[in-house]
Amino acid sequence: MSRHAFACLILLAAIGSSPSFAVTYDDFTGDELDPLRWQIAGNPTILSMSGGILSAQVTGTPSAARLFSTVRLEGDFEVILDWRDFSSDAVGGVAHVALHVAEDPENYIYIRRMHHAAAPEHVEQIAAGIVTDGVPNISTGHPAPETAGQMRITRTGSTIVAYYDVGSGWIEADTFTDTPTSGLLFAIEFVSGDDGNFTAATDWIDYTGLAVAADRTTFGRVRALYRP
Repeated sequence: MSRHAFACLILLAAIGSSPSFAVTYDDFTGDELDPLRWQIAGNPTILSMSGGILSAQVTGTPSAARLFSTVRLEGDFEVILDWRDFSSDAVGGVAHVALHVAEDPENYIYIRRMHHAAAPEHVEQIAAGIVTDGVPNISTGHPAPETAGQMRITRTGSTIVAYYDVGSGWIEADTFTDTPTSGLLFAIEFVSGDDGNFTAATDWIDYTGLAVAADRTTFGRVRALYRP
Protein backbone atom coordinates (compact mmCIF):
# COMPACT_ATOMS: atom_id res chain seq x y z
CA MET A 1 0.00 0.00 0.00
CA SER A 2 1.33 3.45 -0.92
CA ARG A 3 1.98 6.09 1.74
CA HIS A 4 -0.76 8.23 0.17
CA ALA A 5 -3.32 5.40 0.33
CA PHE A 6 -2.34 4.62 3.92
CA ALA A 7 -2.67 8.31 4.86
CA CYS A 8 -6.17 8.36 3.29
CA LEU A 9 -7.22 5.35 5.38
CA ILE A 10 -5.87 6.95 8.56
CA LEU A 11 -7.64 10.22 7.75
CA LEU A 12 -10.98 8.52 7.09
CA ALA A 13 -10.64 6.57 10.32
CA ALA A 14 -9.80 9.73 12.25
CA ILE A 15 -12.72 11.87 11.02
CA GLY A 16 -15.40 11.68 13.69
CA SER A 17 -12.95 10.29 16.24
CA SER A 18 -10.40 12.05 18.45
CA PRO A 19 -6.98 10.45 17.91
CA SER A 20 -4.24 11.08 20.48
CA PHE A 21 -1.63 10.80 17.73
CA ALA A 22 -0.85 13.16 14.86
CA VAL A 23 -2.79 12.42 11.68
CA THR A 24 -1.27 13.40 8.33
CA TYR A 25 -4.08 15.34 6.70
CA ASP A 26 -2.12 15.66 3.45
CA ASP A 27 1.40 14.76 2.35
CA PHE A 28 0.81 16.16 -1.15
CA THR A 29 1.61 13.07 -3.16
CA GLY A 30 0.22 12.91 -6.68
CA ASP A 31 0.07 15.73 -9.18
CA GLU A 32 -3.02 17.67 -8.05
CA LEU A 33 -4.74 18.66 -4.83
CA ASP A 34 -7.35 16.31 -3.43
CA PRO A 35 -10.80 17.99 -3.62
CA LEU A 36 -11.99 15.77 -0.76
CA ARG A 37 -9.44 17.46 1.50
CA TRP A 38 -9.24 21.04 0.20
CA GLN A 39 -11.36 23.87 -1.10
CA ILE A 40 -9.15 26.32 -3.03
CA ALA A 41 -9.79 30.04 -2.82
CA GLY A 42 -7.99 32.61 -4.93
CA ASN A 43 -5.79 31.72 -7.87
CA PRO A 44 -5.11 27.96 -8.12
CA THR A 45 -2.81 28.43 -11.14
CA ILE A 46 0.04 29.54 -8.84
CA LEU A 47 0.02 26.08 -7.22
CA SER A 48 1.72 22.90 -8.40
CA MET A 49 2.49 19.48 -6.95
CA SER A 50 5.46 17.24 -7.65
CA GLY A 51 7.52 14.74 -5.67
CA GLY A 52 5.32 15.05 -2.60
CA ILE A 53 5.70 18.85 -2.44
CA LEU A 54 3.02 21.52 -2.86
CA SER A 55 4.58 24.70 -4.27
CA ALA A 56 3.40 28.23 -4.97
CA GLN A 57 5.24 30.35 -7.53
CA VAL A 58 4.44 33.89 -8.64
CA THR A 59 6.35 36.18 -10.98
CA GLY A 60 5.39 39.82 -11.41
CA THR A 61 1.62 40.20 -11.08
CA PRO A 62 0.48 39.90 -7.43
CA SER A 63 -1.50 36.77 -6.64
CA ALA A 64 -2.66 34.58 -3.76
CA ALA A 65 -4.22 31.23 -2.95
CA ARG A 66 -5.75 29.87 0.23
CA LEU A 67 -6.55 26.20 0.86
CA PHE A 68 -9.30 25.47 3.38
CA SER A 69 -9.67 22.03 4.95
CA THR A 70 -12.93 20.20 4.35
CA VAL A 71 -13.03 19.25 8.05
CA ARG A 72 -13.41 21.29 11.21
CA LEU A 73 -11.46 20.54 14.37
CA GLU A 74 -13.61 20.36 17.50
CA GLY A 75 -12.45 20.79 21.10
CA ASP A 76 -8.73 20.84 21.88
CA PHE A 77 -6.47 20.38 18.87
CA GLU A 78 -3.07 20.90 17.30
CA VAL A 79 -2.20 21.64 13.66
CA ILE A 80 1.37 21.63 12.31
CA LEU A 81 2.44 22.85 8.87
CA ASP A 82 5.81 22.16 7.27
CA TRP A 83 7.02 25.07 5.11
CA ARG A 84 10.11 25.37 2.95
CA ASP A 85 11.78 27.06 -0.03
CA PHE A 86 10.54 30.52 1.01
CA SER A 87 11.82 33.33 -1.18
CA SER A 88 10.48 36.79 -2.04
CA ASP A 89 11.84 39.99 -3.51
CA ALA A 90 8.44 41.72 -3.54
CA VAL A 91 8.70 45.51 -3.63
CA GLY A 92 5.45 46.10 -1.73
CA GLY A 93 2.90 44.39 0.45
CA VAL A 94 3.51 41.38 2.68
CA ALA A 95 4.54 38.20 0.89
CA HIS A 96 3.95 35.14 3.06
CA VAL A 97 3.10 31.52 3.64
CA ALA A 98 0.69 31.06 6.54
CA LEU A 99 -1.18 28.55 8.66
CA HIS A 100 -4.71 29.57 9.74
CA VAL A 101 -7.43 28.23 12.00
CA ALA A 102 -10.71 29.81 10.94
CA GLU A 103 -14.37 30.15 11.79
CA ASP A 104 -14.83 31.42 8.23
CA PRO A 105 -12.79 33.41 5.67
CA GLU A 106 -13.19 36.69 7.60
CA ASN A 107 -12.51 35.42 11.15
CA TYR A 108 -9.33 33.52 11.83
CA ILE A 109 -6.05 33.28 13.73
CA TYR A 110 -2.84 32.82 11.79
CA ILE A 111 0.91 32.46 11.95
CA ARG A 112 2.97 33.32 8.91
CA ARG A 113 6.52 33.50 7.58
CA MET A 114 6.66 36.76 5.72
CA HIS A 115 8.71 39.16 3.64
CA HIS A 116 7.38 42.51 4.84
CA ALA A 117 8.08 44.75 1.86
CA ALA A 118 5.69 47.40 3.17
CA ALA A 119 8.08 48.15 6.05
CA PRO A 120 10.64 51.00 5.67
CA GLU A 121 13.29 48.29 5.30
CA HIS A 122 12.25 44.94 3.93
CA VAL A 123 11.89 42.61 6.92
CA GLU A 124 12.05 38.81 7.06
CA GLN A 125 10.03 37.64 10.05
CA ILE A 126 7.41 35.35 11.55
CA ALA A 127 4.32 36.83 13.18
CA ALA A 128 0.95 35.68 14.47
CA GLY A 129 -2.27 37.63 14.45
CA ILE A 130 -6.04 37.57 14.57
CA VAL A 131 -8.52 38.77 11.95
CA THR A 132 -12.01 39.71 13.13
CA ASP A 133 -14.70 40.47 10.54
CA GLY A 134 -11.93 41.02 8.00
CA VAL A 135 -9.99 43.49 10.20
CA PRO A 136 -6.45 42.31 11.09
CA ASN A 137 -4.66 42.77 14.41
CA ILE A 138 -1.01 41.74 13.94
CA SER A 139 1.31 40.93 16.81
CA THR A 140 4.99 41.83 17.08
CA GLY A 141 7.11 40.02 14.52
CA HIS A 142 10.02 37.71 15.30
CA PRO A 143 13.12 37.96 13.08
CA ALA A 144 13.30 34.87 10.86
CA PRO A 145 15.61 34.88 7.84
CA GLU A 146 15.32 31.09 7.57
CA THR A 147 13.81 29.67 4.39
CA ALA A 148 12.26 26.55 6.00
CA GLY A 149 10.64 25.48 9.25
CA GLN A 150 7.34 24.54 10.84
CA MET A 151 4.30 26.42 12.14
CA ARG A 152 1.99 25.11 14.85
CA ILE A 153 -1.35 26.24 16.26
CA THR A 154 -2.90 24.65 19.36
CA ARG A 155 -6.20 25.15 21.15
CA THR A 156 -6.87 24.27 24.77
CA GLY A 157 -10.30 25.35 25.96
CA SER A 158 -10.72 28.91 24.67
CA THR A 159 -6.98 29.64 24.41
CA ILE A 160 -5.16 29.41 21.08
CA VAL A 161 -1.36 29.54 20.91
CA ALA A 162 0.74 29.96 17.75
CA TYR A 163 4.30 28.62 17.60
CA TYR A 164 7.14 28.33 15.11
CA ASP A 165 10.28 26.22 14.81
CA VAL A 166 13.16 27.16 12.51
CA GLY A 167 15.58 24.55 13.80
CA SER A 168 16.00 25.21 17.52
CA GLY A 169 12.66 23.96 18.91
CA TRP A 170 9.21 25.47 19.31
CA ILE A 171 9.03 29.20 20.06
CA GLU A 172 5.76 30.85 21.07
CA ALA A 173 4.75 33.62 18.67
CA ASP A 174 1.57 34.74 20.43
CA THR A 175 -1.33 33.63 22.63
CA PHE A 176 -4.99 34.45 22.02
CA THR A 177 -7.47 34.09 24.90
CA ASP A 178 -11.28 33.97 24.99
CA THR A 179 -11.42 32.68 21.43
CA PRO A 180 -14.45 30.82 20.02
CA THR A 181 -14.69 27.18 21.11
CA SER A 182 -16.65 26.10 18.03
CA GLY A 183 -15.22 23.83 15.36
CA LEU A 184 -12.53 25.53 13.25
CA LEU A 185 -11.29 24.94 9.74
CA PHE A 186 -7.56 25.03 9.11
CA ALA A 187 -6.00 26.60 6.05
CA ILE A 188 -2.73 27.17 4.18
CA GLU A 189 -2.25 30.54 2.54
CA PHE A 190 0.27 31.74 -0.06
CA VAL A 191 0.45 35.49 -0.85
CA SER A 192 3.02 36.92 -3.26
CA GLY A 193 3.15 40.58 -2.21
CA ASP A 194 3.36 43.32 -4.84
CA ASP A 195 5.48 42.66 -7.92
CA GLY A 196 8.75 40.74 -7.75
CA ASN A 197 9.14 36.97 -7.47
CA PHE A 198 7.69 34.69 -4.81
CA THR A 199 8.09 31.00 -4.00
CA ALA A 200 7.05 28.88 -1.02
CA ALA A 201 6.27 25.21 -0.52
CA THR A 202 5.06 22.60 1.95
CA ASP A 203 5.67 18.87 2.32
CA TRP A 204 2.89 17.99 4.79
CA ILE A 205 0.27 19.19 7.26
CA ASP A 206 -0.70 17.19 10.37
CA TYR A 207 -3.36 17.53 13.04
CA THR A 208 -4.29 16.01 16.38
CA GLY A 209 -7.89 16.27 17.59
CA LEU A 210 -11.48 15.55 16.65
CA ALA A 211 -12.15 16.22 12.95
CA VAL A 212 -15.69 16.44 11.61
CA ALA A 213 -16.87 17.12 8.08
CA ALA A 214 -17.32 20.85 7.43
CA ASP A 215 -20.53 22.42 6.20
CA ARG A 216 -19.94 23.07 2.51
CA THR A 217 -21.96 26.31 2.64
CA THR A 218 -18.85 27.87 4.18
CA PHE A 219 -17.07 27.47 0.89
CA GLY A 220 -19.57 29.50 -1.07
CA ARG A 221 -18.31 32.48 0.94
CA VAL A 222 -14.76 31.47 0.14
CA ARG A 223 -15.37 31.77 -3.58
CA ALA A 224 -17.04 35.15 -3.15
CA LEU A 225 -14.28 36.59 -0.95
CA TYR A 226 -11.23 35.24 -2.75
CA ARG A 227 -11.35 35.76 -6.46
CA PRO A 228 -7.97 35.92 -8.29
